Amino acid sequence: MITEKELLQKKKEIERTKQEVSELKGGEKSLLKQLQENWNCKTLAEAKVKIKQFEKDVASLDEEIKEQSEELETLLSE
Repeated sequence: MITEKELLQKKKEIERTKQEVSELKGGEKSLLKQLQENWNCKTLAEAKVKIKQFEKDVASLDEEIKEQSEELETLLSE
């Protein structure tokens, strides 16, 4: 049988957990608002898609820079 002391301890644990969940939900809401304001993404899934597109864009620009650098080196060495 559970004692009164154990019940009070469980009650405190539950209250603390409720508070933590509330804080985490507030943090999540804040981060989602920031995601919307900064990147025009309403969900994490949208942000992941945008990140993949940014990664492709960066890879493409990197390749273009390498090609133009090689072209410039060729022109300078002539």
